[in-house]
Amino acid sequence: MVKAEFKKSGKNKILTLSGNLTLEHAGELKQVFSNAIAKQKSVVIAFAQVDRVDFSFLQLLYSARQSAELKNITMVVNGPLPRPVQETTERAGFVHFPLATADGDSVEIR
Repeated sequence: MVKAEFKKSGKNKILTLSGNLTLEHAGELKQVFSNAIAKQKSVVIAFAQVDRVDFSFLQLLYSARQSAELKNITMVVNGPLPRPVQETTERAGFVHFPLATADGDSVEIR
């Protein structure tokens, strides 16, 4: 199961994801990201109680970032990252494309 909660904070929309961020939920996650970047200037992604992550989630995240960029929307991940996200990012070879800094600061997805 995947859970997505949206909260608005000033000009930002904060999207908090939890649960299983896996291929099984890819359709739902794609819609969540689409909704997050609709009519926003900035989207902040946060994680809470993430159980599982697979490569499909990273693909969706970067695809959402590309869509946001086309609309001049900034997308950042608010750290620290949960262990499953860190491990999947490392296994996928994205160590040079950090999602968040080691100290948990927000960082723009590039």
